[in-house]
Amino acid sequence: MKGNKTNFIRINLLKKSFQVIAIILSLAILLTACAPSMAQSNPTPQPVLGSTPVVINNQMNSAISAAKFALGEQLQLGVEAIKLTDIQQTQWPDGCLGVQQPGIMCAMHVVDGYKITLSANDQTYEIRSNLDGSQIVPADGSTPNTTGVSFKIQNGEGCQSFLISESNGVAYGSCNGKLETVPFIDAGRSAELDHFVTTFKSFSFDLPNGTVSLIGSGSTAPSVDEERSLSLWAKLVADETQAGRSSAANGLVIGWHREGGLAGFCDDLSVYTTGLVSASSCRNGQAKDLGQTWLDNEQLTQLYQWIDQLERFEYDPKTGSTTDAMTITLAFAGQGNTKVTASNQQAIETFTEKLFPESGDMGIVPNLNHTANGMRP
Repeated sequence: MKGNKTNFIRINLLKKSFQVIAIILSLAILLTACAPSMAQSNPTPQPVLGSTPVVINNQMNSAISAAKFALGEQLQLGVEAIKLTDIQQTQWPDGCLGVQQPGIMCAMHVVDGYKITLSANDQTYEIRSNLDGSQIVPADGSTPNTTGVSFKIQNGEGCQSFLISESNGVAYGSCNGKLETVPFIDAGRSAELDHFVTTFKSFSFDLPNGTVSLIGSGSTAPSVDEERSLSLWAKLVADETQAGRSSAANGLVIGWHREGGLAGFCDDLSVYTTGLVSASSCRNGQAKDLGQTWLDNEQLTQLYQWIDQLERFEYDPKTGSTTDAMTITLAFAGQGNTKVTASNQQAIETFTEKLFPESGDMGIVPNLNHTANGMRP
């Protein structure tokens, strides 16, 4: 009897245990039914972190323009066909911007600059620069041209691109196509380009129908009139490249000739819309090139005011008696509509005469293609 009682107690305990388990399972099922299903839930999405957009400032623009110019020269592509993929400010470990080349010693100092990634023809290219873009080093160690002028001109639906450098001349063609490289039509353009490159720091600006960028090594920031000077020079080079010929009349705004007098003058001076001034002498029947110089900013401003305001005119006053008379002739190619007064004519003649080198030499590299009659071959 004692054993049966013990078994009965065990059975009752087991029944109670099963009842407790059944109650717990029922509660679990009930709670699960009341709770929202995980498969049907709509949790708040977490923000996706992307790359922070880089704000391009003027300094970055100079570096980007220089990098595009260098790559364009290397690939013979217009800069419009080269796209900026990424730019990151960084510190390069040495003066070679971390690109070691055989036989080149690199200054061991940190250089602040940019890592610039460009794309063209479905390829990516890493270009390294310092902060102002005056030093450009492709990561692959190549050595492209890093100074010059990039010029884009839009004509209707057509777009022409020009890359102008001292060593290669002019590469030109469709903005998004392969460029053809030709030497300068006028060999003197190389020295003229050197003036812009060595005088000014890099800059870019928009035209009504295009853009102009100078990749320079100078330290001067250009004025508005100096920007205009470069744009007129770039257009002059582009026009003569496409025409396949050049003339001293291209861009000529003032032609001045002085002859006679007791001193036996025979002098010529040409002033161009670009600010270039060219002088020559024909004394004693001998043609002599006196070289070139450039108008300063104040002189450029005055010249452009006259060009924009005044109409064309010719001026030929005679001075002195018959025996020692001196003849001065001046032709001015103004583009304005204002009628020219005698005081305007005198002011422009005085301005031009002061430009002539009375010492007999401009002190700058002689003109390569100018002749005494004002025409290039």
